[in-house]
Amino acid sequence: MKKGMFTGWKDVLNFTFVQNTKTKTFKASLIGIAVLIFIIFFSINVIMGYVSDNGNKKKDDVNKVDNICIINDVGIDDELLGKFKETDEYVAKSDITVYDNKKVSEVVEGVEKNTIVINLYKGEVDEDKNVQYMLDVYATKDLSKKNVKKVAKAFSDYFDEIKYNLTSLEPEAMHIITSEYSVYSVDVNDKDESFGVVIAKIFVPMIFVLLIYFMVLMYGQSISKSLIVEKNSKLMEMLLTSVKPHAIVLGKILAMYLTAIMQMGIWIISGVAGFIVGDRVAKDMFSNYDNVILKVIRLLKEESASAFSISAVIIGVLAMFVGFLLYCVFAALVASNITKAEELANGMSVFQMVTVAGFLGAYMLPLLQAESPIVDILRYIPVTSPFMLTSDVIIGNIGIVGACISLLIMIVTTIVMIILTGKNYKKKVF
Repeated sequence: MKKGMFTGWKDVLNFTFVQNTKTKTFKASLIGIAVLIFIIFFSINVIMGYVSDNGNKKKDDVNKVDNICIINDVGIDDELLGKFKETDEYVAKSDITVYDNKKVSEVVEGVEKNTIVINLYKGEVDEDKNVQYMLDVYATKDLSKKNVKKVAKAFSDYFDEIKYNLTSLEPEAMHIITSEYSVYSVDVNDKDESFGVVIAKIFVPMIFVLLIYFMVLMYGQSISKSLIVEKNSKLMEMLLTSVKPHAIVLGKILAMYLTAIMQMGIWIISGVAGFIVGDRVAKDMFSNYDNVILKVIRLLKEESASAFSISAVIIGVLAMFVGFLLYCVFAALVASNITKAEELANGMSVFQMVTVAGFLGAYMLPLLQAESPIVDILRYIPVTSPFMLTSDVIIGNIGIVGACISLLIMIVTTIVMIILTGKNYKKKVF
């Protein structure tokens, strides 16, 4: 019976996979890193909870204003000034006392802690006989400058409203007259993007590009070593008499590929589990805790629902797996031209240069030239598309049809490189 080009690849895959995963070092590193990632993501939530709760407590302590004393020397109705606390949440819990015809020294002398004294009086009259109103603010030492400025600003805004009400004009008309304005232009052909979409287009590509980049760097060297370690041995020559070189290459690449996917999957699950457990613990420990990361995720779901479709996510995940496999095969192709282990470092420089070029082209260029036709072309070039396609299809930068075409190009490129790697591998052994 005639053997096919890839006959026996499953046996090579099973043997290599077991050899790679059965060692104590592999198991210890897998479990150890998983535990470490769990602790890190767990700690992130607990730390955020502690900072949020502690910060809110300090804020509550610092911003607490028990008493606000207003010295009314401008003839405005005291009851109107007393309604100041109803206009701003910042002073809603403060006790407001209005004094008429009293000196500042008399009021300040008897104040308690957490008290602000506002002296409201008339200043000089200008040439047009306009009255200038003056506002002096005094505060006890236990209140911060930021606190005092905020109360002063709130009262100043409220006093402006009182002045509008005292004029003969309607409040709306007075507001229009006294308001500042700015001029800006908008291109009617431009479509405004929501804040969630803007955030997604910045952070989603960064996450996926960095994830794939680090996976390629971590496992590309291992795949190369796995292919050349037995090249000069008699065992490999005997193996090639019963198994085609293409089957050996495919089996070894897939074994390392599945090992990498398994490791990354376990580590990602550990991170997600640590994040979820840490979030629940932080909620139980800190009353003021609010998860900022979950807020961003909810925002992305609400404002980017059209981009994050089920089909887009499925194609995006598939693109990540295929793109990573493409670079694994490329590492094997480069290694197939190396005959000695000591030449590995120099030989793999080509792989590293292409990987870095693909990473930079996929991440930096879209940020600098988002609307450039070059960016559209990069989504179909197998050097950059493995880094770009996952995030672009998920956030809607490329359509489903275009994503499928790019994915097909990556699959064809991967198959061609496997065939070339098998041919090179056999030539370098015999």
